[in-house]
Amino acid sequence: MFPCLRNFRLNRLPSSVPRCRPLATVPSSGPDLQLVGQCSAEMDEDNVPARFPLASTIRLANASVDELRQEFLHFFHSNQHTIVAPATVFPKLDEGSYFVNAGMNQFKPLFLGQTDSSTSSQFSRLRRATNCQPCIRVGGRHDDLNDVGYDRQHHTMFEMLGSWSFGDYYKAEACRYMWTFVTKVLGLPPNALYVTYFGGCPRLGLPPDDETRNIWLNLGVLDQKLLPFGMEHNFWRAGQSSGAGLCGPATELHVDFNALSDQDGLRCARCLINSPSPQVVELWNTVFITHRLRVTDGDTISPDSFEPLPKQFVDTGMGLERLACVMQGVTSTYDSDVFAPLMAFIQSKASTSSWTAPSYTGEFLPFCRQPIRDPVETESTSSQSTTVQNLSKLLREVFIRKLAWRPACPTKQCMDSYPDRTTHPTASESKDKQHIELLERWHRDTAYRLLADHSRALAHSLSDGLLPGRQGLALKLRHLIHRATRAAILTGLDRENAPVALLASLVAEVARRNGLASMSNIPTLQGPSARQPGSLSPEAMESVINQEIRSFLPRLHDTETSFQRCLAEHPEATRLSVDQVRDLLLGKYGLPVSWDMICAQSHWAGLCVPNPVPMNPTSTEGPHTSRTQPKTISRQLHNASIPTTNDSAKYKYLRSSDSPCSSPTYVIPVCRTRIVGLLLPTHDSHGDHILVTPEGQNVTCNLQHSQYSHLSPFGVICECTNFFAPDGGQDCDTGTLHIGNHTFTVESVERITTSNENGLGWIVHWCRPVDTAEVAPNSLLATQDADLFVNQKRRTQLMCNHTGQHLFVWALDTYTRRLFGAQQAAGIQHHGGSVHADRFTVNAAILAPLQLQDDLMKLVHEVEALCLSVIIQDLPVSAVKLHWNKVDKNPRVRRFPWVDYPSEVIAVCVGDTRVLDNSEHGISVDVSAQGLTAELCCGTHLHQTGDIFDLVVTSVRARKQAVKEFTAIVGEAARKARLLGESLVTEALDRESSLDVSNMNERIEWLTTILGQTNPNNPNARLLPLVARERLQACLHRMRKARVLPPVETNQNLDTVVAVLRRLLADSQNAVILAPVEFDKVDVHSDAAALNSAHIIARELAHQQPHSKWKVKARPLRSNALSESNRFKFALWQITPTSPQDSDSIQQFWNHCGFETIVATLTSNPTDRRNVSTGV
Repeated sequence: MFPCLRNFRLNRLPSSVPRCRPLATVPSSGPDLQLVGQCSAEMDEDNVPARFPLASTIRLANASVDELRQEFLHFFHSNQHTIVAPATVFPKLDEGSYFVNAGMNQFKPLFLGQTDSSTSSQFSRLRRATNCQPCIRVGGRHDDLNDVGYDRQHHTMFEMLGSWSFGDYYKAEACRYMWTFVTKVLGLPPNALYVTYFGGCPRLGLPPDDETRNIWLNLGVLDQKLLPFGMEHNFWRAGQSSGAGLCGPATELHVDFNALSDQDGLRCARCLINSPSPQVVELWNTVFITHRLRVTDGDTISPDSFEPLPKQFVDTGMGLERLACVMQGVTSTYDSDVFAPLMAFIQSKASTSSWTAPSYTGEFLPFCRQPIRDPVETESTSSQSTTVQNLSKLLREVFIRKLAWRPACPTKQCMDSYPDRTTHPTASESKDKQHIELLERWHRDTAYRLLADHSRALAHSLSDGLLPGRQGLALKLRHLIHRATRAAILTGLDRENAPVALLASLVAEVARRNGLASMSNIPTLQGPSARQPGSLSPEAMESVINQEIRSFLPRLHDTETSFQRCLAEHPEATRLSVDQVRDLLLGKYGLPVSWDMICAQSHWAGLCVPNPVPMNPTSTEGPHTSRTQPKTISRQLHNASIPTTNDSAKYKYLRSSDSPCSSPTYVIPVCRTRIVGLLLPTHDSHGDHILVTPEGQNVTCNLQHSQYSHLSPFGVICECTNFFAPDGGQDCDTGTLHIGNHTFTVESVERITTSNENGLGWIVHWCRPVDTAEVAPNSLLATQDADLFVNQKRRTQLMCNHTGQHLFVWALDTYTRRLFGAQQAAGIQHHGGSVHADRFTVNAAILAPLQLQDDLMKLVHEVEALCLSVIIQDLPVSAVKLHWNKVDKNPRVRRFPWVDYPSEVIAVCVGDTRVLDNSEHGISVDVSAQGLTAELCCGTHLHQTGDIFDLVVTSVRARKQAVKEFTAIVGEAARKARLLGESLVTEALDRESSLDVSNMNERIEWLTTILGQTNPNNPNARLLPLVARERLQACLHRMRKARVLPPVETNQNLDTVVAVLRRLLADSQNAVILAPVEFDKVDVHSDAAALNSAHIIARELAHQQPHSKWKVKARPLRSNALSESNRFKFALWQITPTSPQDSDSIQQFWNHCGFETIVATLTSNPTDRRNVSTGV
């Protein structure tokens, strides 16, 4: 039925599928020009064997990955290169929004000649360096995510072996080091090596790198193995944020696997270089960094965009996993010793007692590769579109018949129970069995590869302190978890009901193997971004990943259903259309599907990755933001030589009273300053601003109130200011600005940073006129002097919330570490937060095992209690300025590893500044027990903890996710919320315990209204503590599901219960009965246990009501709150409907109806001999 597919797999691609080879240009001159002829190499990806024989002359043949890493570092260390410790896999805040994707990232200050505050003098004087850097390429210009798992070489995470010269040596030495290492140290045959160099770009005025070509010829490389390529392959440039646009020509070493045997009569492989063929692989890339590209991403590049560097640099990189492939004679990294143990682990974990998972077979099929989009690129890239269109069409035909979105059944029992899950062909499809088995094997092997690859990226990220979340790098980690989990579930390698997901176990296994980019035994130099020992144990990693997977699995089936409905519209298509992608994103086919998942589903189905779809962005611009881009304003201020703003006065404020009070008062002195510039809004649609200075020319226009709409404030720049600009998560100040007789409202404050990365900047006060009088800009600049008045009430509220945030983080970490005990260094992973005038938030991952919802409520209660204890102590809060080196190695000082701190930092200490002493005699290690906390922070804070007055948590978002967001309030608002919550809970419990069941609906309506009025999602709602709100919701749940019967005597018991049952049948099918029975008054079996009496009553009920919709059974009440002395006193009635209708909701309530609380209440009185009877 599928002849083309049969030809494709069993022989080669059909003749109707055209081949497209990206041929290299022929050398213009050289000693071996006559040897260059037509290449006869076959670019057949599918027929390349998985293994090639190795020549006996290869010195390090079959060396392990650890041995190869050591050999590389030792070679360059013996050539006067300093071994530098690897950096973390995430960048600093100002270095881009993606992972570290190259070894050169941490050396950027050395390339640019910049001195960094946290850089040691030894690091800044480096001339030669080498290291092994873990890199993650997910997102950005080097995004390999959509190719990972589908080809033999790309990975989301890999180790890059690198060497660098910072103006010390250049091309000749760099090429010689490369050639010596691969031919002498490794012993690779020169006949198997090909070299490429930069062939120039006339459009950009870049000449061919003939110098490098001649160097290789002098080293003995034959001209027929020396090929020039253009901008796409042999001109490298870094991203503007991560690598500052550093760029230069590159030279690369490529290895022909077929020639590793070093036999005679081998075919030339020139035309396979830079092609998809796995026979030839790029091994080593060396960049001669000569320029810096001065453009923003997406801009057109011209010859004027290249800025020469004062020195000549060398940057080399070689993938350790690819090197292991070459030295072990395998064409796929997944067959090397890097991944082989992980593949075996996956098979072992996937197998059950009744089913053995198929092993990894290394099945690959050609696929539609992710296109490269680079504004530097000027050459026509090799297109695989025609090849892949025919191939994906064939795959789609098989894929649709297979219905691969249904989870596969690993056992015969599963197939019998769930016939719709069976993925094996029926008798009518027997002739297609070979093709379907091929597709199943390909999917399963792809799942193996995704699991193994993504587990390494996740383990390295978690080890460095990153956690999955809702945005940024955290969201990228969540995408990896979802992709790997999806593949595992769809292929049967993992089960949805497994207590611990396969991926979670695999991440923990990677961490336990100590394979997290281990370095050399040679002492290394620690750079400013050096990796620190992992704060997460393998068990904690497993818990974090498992938590994410549990929250994702309920959506997996629905997202797959949405994608299948989309495919059914155009089953012959090889790529989703723009409309289809948009409809998937918007949920037109069912549950909305994320863009990342659409890409993963498309590849899985044999489609090309769809083109990005522009969505209508919603404006996030508010009244307190500038419409002009900060970079534009920064250039204007820099070109006009406006001095940067001195904002040290923002820390100068006084506390008006020494005694703690509910409303602390802090006085912020007025700041007298001089205006140095104005930013006037224009009337164009772009919302640009014109810079006006005292010495400038743009001072003729009048500044009128009618010119300024709600979205058009004007900016005032002063020499100094006491206003706080947004920083450290804290909101900005507001207030007023007085210039002569004019008063302006300062609506917001913004920091505009300089372009020289020295940490300085300008503070722009965005103002509006208070009155309607016309104000000429020249009059404002002529006056120049201005008075700045900060809104003291708002500032005090911000300080109160910011100090409360620090206290909350300390309490959260302290309590969770107590749950772990001494074996865990940290109880949480702090991921920042925000500080507002009315609340603060904390984003943190709790590393302690929180299994039940009650654990979270208990945690919130205990954390609030710890905070209150410190508030009552009224401890001092100190802000200490000190040098970065004083706190860099101090584990007691909390800081964010992704922040690049300046040379002088501020440590905010609560309790005692001795926590800053890093010596062993300064203070005990367990500072948490003494209520001490220190955190690097640039915000403003209170002077005493007593000024916080109170602190309550109002909500917790993302409860099922790894990183949870806690929202809390402080001050009098917190105290009012606490008192309101206590009163409402008391009243709700009183209403619930009322013996009158006739007005239960009225009580339910009252409590529903109360919860609606206090909903934290309602901006106008009254706030309640989270613990109080949870108790009210539990009370409402019981009211809706339960009825309480009064204690009655035995002679009344049966009649009363039967009457209430009848009433409940008409009122609610899901009612749960809590019927206490006083056994002191039971007339029958007075000396018997409660269970015996419950059995008698159950039998009587069944006898009196034989046709009832309820079934009543007596059950023992099991609880930790019961001891052997009082266990016999209690029993329960299990009352279930005879019809299975609504059984799921009933069972759900049965598991959460709070027996522990009921039993603990009853056992609190030893004389109480009541029977707790309940039913569902």
